[in-house]
Amino acid sequence: MNAWLSAMDDAQRQAPEQDAQVRPVQSSFQFRYARTEIVARGGQAHVRHHEARYEDGRLVREECEGTLDPAAWERMVEENQRLFARQVESVLSLWSLPFGGWRR
Repeated sequence: MNAWLSAMDDAQRQAPEQDAQVRPVQSSFQFRYARTEIVARGGQAHVRHHEARYEDGRLVREECEGTLDPAAWERMVEENQRLFARQVESVLSLWSLPFGGWRR
């Protein structure tokens, strides 16, 4: 019985050394989610950014808030409106292609 107990004690003493040699399992699973909210009220634009990601086996969350310069807000709105107009024009031109050949 004493031999068995001493063997158990030896195993317990060696366990921390073995644990130090074990490497963490590398997961191929990755996750990232980001969201930015911009609210314009009273001549100011309030910005909130939320981000969550799974990396190195743990979930990391970040959040930040701030106020955007009104001129920057106006430039951003104008740029997005131009982008939207170009995308609509592109889609409408694709839909009109089958009918364009008949008019020639």
